[in-house]
Amino acid sequence: MPYLIQLLTVGLFCLFVAAVVFYPLWTIRQRGRFSPFSENRLRLPGESLRANMADLYGKLLYCFFSVYAVAMVFFLPIGFMRSMVGGAILMCVGAAVLSFIAYRINKIVQSLFNYKVGLEGEEYTGQELNLLARYGAYVFHDIPYKYGNIDHVVVGYDIVFVVETKVVRKPADQKGKKESWVEYDGRKLRFPHFTTDAPLRQAKRHADCLARVLNKGGQCSIPVIPVVALPGWFVRSNTNPVTGIRVINPKRGKFLRAEIDRGENNSEFRSAVRKVEKLARVDTPLASITDPDAAEYYNLWTNELRQGSDRS
Repeated sequence: MPYLIQLLTVGLFCLFVAAVVFYPLWTIRQRGRFSPFSENRLRLPGESLRANMADLYGKLLYCFFSVYAVAMVFFLPIGFMRSMVGGAILMCVGAAVLSFIAYRINKIVQSLFNYKVGLEGEEYTGQELNLLARYGAYVFHDIPYKYGNIDHVVVGYDIVFVVETKVVRKPADQKGKKESWVEYDGRKLRFPHFTTDAPLRQAKRHADCLARVLNKGGQCSIPVIPVVALPGWFVRSNTNPVTGIRVINPKRGKFLRAEIDRGENNSEFRSAVRKVEKLARVDTPLASITDPDAAEYYNLWTNELRQGSDRS
């Protein structure tokens, strides 16, 4: 009898979910209405991050449903059991499962927070770079990779910028004020609280890949310049970049404007715009076109070169 009550409760819950979620979708499909869009739209800044966040929200919802299921399976029967030993065993197993679910929820919430900060950074950089359109540039966003994505591409008349946005939280100094300066010596980024060259290498890798795409068939020889954008940071650079990588604060796109606002609308410029626009509209990862074995060389999560690989 207790298990019958439990089964009935779970069944009613499933019927409720079906009524709330699936029935409205079914009624919409029965109306005979279709989307007016006939082609893929251009991707928005941070679109990959939004997709990742949507997946995490789904996992978070699944975790909350799991809590309800654990309560039904392990804790509800305890009140109907005559054996204290059996009840204690169910309680211990249920507590262990709930602890694991709580751990998962904590990890998901942390990831959501990190994605949210990264999304705000990419949206900010994208909006600032969009202002370069008034000077004749074309700006595209979030071109997918097999091992990441190109955050932004700015196509000028005779130059292309591949922009990688990195959101770095600011530490406090001894007086409790935000540190806002980063040193760029041409090889590494020296923040007040750590030093790294990972964003520089990632931007260079993306730029090299896009250059191969643009120059396929020898149709376009426009130089592709890697850029690292650090929203909210003041960049102090005392030397010319040894690696050819620019590091900028993306505000108003002013550090790229002088190189965009020149030249003329030539065939190479138009070819570059067409190719990048095509990449910015399709859902197929760019790496599958230009670098199908990328996963063998790069860690898909950290964008780091795998140990033992000699690819640069």
